[in-house]
Amino acid sequence: MLIMPEYRLEYFTETARQKFGDVINSAEILRSEISRITRNCPPALVFYGLDDEAQRAIGEQQQEILASEGLKPDSIVLELNCPPGWDSAQELLRLHEALVLYEDFNSPAFDIAYGIYWEKINPGLFINSDNITFYGTGCSFLNRLAAGLTEKPGINWRRVIDHALTELPGDRDIISMESLYSLTGMSAARVLKWLPAFLADDIRYYCSHRIGNIIFTIKGYENVLIDNPPGSEMGDRDCWLRELVAHLPEVMWIILSSVRIPWDEYHPLWKKRLKQYLAGRLCEHDMVRYLISKGIIKEQDQQGILNFSQGIPGHLDMAVTQAYAAEMLRLSLTDQHRSQ
Repeated sequence: MLIMPEYRLEYFTETARQKFGDVINSAEILRSEISRITRNCPPALVFYGLDDEAQRAIGEQQQEILASEGLKPDSIVLELNCPPGWDSAQELLRLHEALVLYEDFNSPAFDIAYGIYWEKINPGLFINSDNITFYGTGCSFLNRLAAGLTEKPGINWRRVIDHALTELPGDRDIISMESLYSLTGMSAARVLKWLPAFLADDIRYYCSHRIGNIIFTIKGYENVLIDNPPGSEMGDRDCWLRELVAHLPEVMWIILSSVRIPWDEYHPLWKKRLKQYLAGRLCEHDMVRYLISKGIIKEQDQQGILNFSQGIPGHLDMAVTQAYAAEMLRLSLTDQHRSQ
C-alpha cells in the first residue's frame, strides 16, 4: 500500500500542554482557535471531562461563535454510538452520509473500498439489486454498480477500479486510487483498517476544490471505548478516528469526550497535534490512571481519593499531595523503627 497513515505524523509541529488540574474556559479557546481557522494546519481540539449535557453545551457554543465571527465553514457533526455488533465501518459510513449532503462531494475511493469490505464480511452474498442496496448511504458509484447487476456472480473489482480511474478528474491524484487494487487480496479485518485512508483521500480532494474551511465535531468519544472486546489492543476501537485525524491536517477537528484521549501513548508526536483541555470534571477512568501514574496502586487508597475529589481536579491534586506526604511519613517512621 502507498498510503501509510501511521508514518504521516511528521507534519505535527504545534504543541499545547495543560497542567493537570487546570479547568479552562472552553468558549474562549473555541473563539480563539476558530478565528484562526484559515491557517494551514489547524489543531485537533479535545475537550474532556464532559458529560452528555456539557458536550451539547459546547456544541451550541461552537455554532454561536461561528455565527458571531461571520464564518460559514462546512460543519460536520458525528455523534458516536456503538451498539452491539458495532464496527468502525458503521461510523465511517455515517460520516460519509453527512458529507454527501454537499452536492460537490463525491467519494470514488471510499465507495470502492467499502464495497470490497462489504463483500468480504458477507460471504455468499453479492452486491446487486436483489441482495443489497446502497441507496441512502451516498455511495453513488456503488449505487450505479448495484443497479446494473442482476444475477452476476459478484464483482470483478479490478475492472471496477480500472473504470473508476478513467472517470477521475484530471487533477485527482491517482496513487491512492491505484492502491485499491491491493484491497482485493486482503482479509476483511485488514480492509477495515484501511477504510479511513480512502475516505480521507476523498475528503482531501473535496477540501482542495472549495472556498472556505471544514470542521469535524466528534461527540461522545468515550462511547468508542465501551465494551472493548477481550484480547483487543487498547487502540483498536478508535483506530479509525485516529487515522482520519492523522490523514487530514487540512481540516479542524473538535472532539468532545468524558475521558482524555490516550493517543500520545501510542505515538509521542500526538502530544504536538492534539490540544487537550479539561473542561469539566474528571471521570473515574482518568482519575485512576492519574493515581496509578503517581504510584497510588492500592484499590482502597484509590477509592478514598476518588470519593474525596468527586472529579474536581484541584481536590484530586490536593488528595494526591496528602497521600504522598502520608506515605513519606510512613516510610520515615518505618525506617526509624528498623534502626532502633
